[in-house]
Amino acid sequence: MVRVGKEEEEEKLAGEITCLVWATALMALVYSCIREAKKLAQPDDIVNTTVFPQVRFVQSGLFRVKLPNPPKDKTRSTRHLLVYLVEERITGQFVKYIHNGSAVPRVQVGNEGDIASFLSFCQHLQYVKTSKQVYISDFQGFNGLLTDPQIMTTPDIPRRLFGDGNVARAFAAFESEHECTQYCMAYGLDTFTDRSGTRSPRVDVVE
Repeated sequence: MVRVGKEEEEEKLAGEITCLVWATALMALVYSCIREAKKLAQPDDIVNTTVFPQVRFVQSGLFRVKLPNPPKDKTRSTRHLLVYLVEERITGQFVKYIHNGSAVPRVQVGNEGDIASFLSFCQHLQYVKTSKQVYISDFQGFNGLLTDPQIMTTPDIPRRLFGDGNVARAFAAFESEHECTQYCMAYGLDTFTDRSGTRSPRVDVVE
């Protein structure tokens, strides 16, 4: 493995933080919508009797190393002024819930399968609430603690903003691939009506 140049590495790390910031905000949108729906519904309505999983993205930040006595020889290898991405640690067996190349959850059973089902609902809600412009994908982590998301956007938004993982073909296939879960139904989201009847092929990308 060859390490990229310092400037390129900093750009990539800044892109990861950008995705985490946007993902945190988009997840906050989901829970805000759920709270509002519960408030407007009757106590025995399904949105109030459904227990929505609690998930969140890791705390993170970019940190620059400043050595107290940096080497004067500029040709020497040093950590001085290097930038690192530091994230909250995730313990447990790491799970890829939903790939950024497909809207189909990769986990179907157990507690992690339930979280994947909820995250699929999150995608649907974000897609609708942003007028079909944005949703989170590449969900991964464990027990609802998530990291390294990808922000998927309409081609009208420059892909450069969110990196190479923003796969245009996957975004275009979202409505045909998404299958509403119990959480979509509990919230009252409409199913997509323009299904072709066949699934789009999964788009494999470099993670």
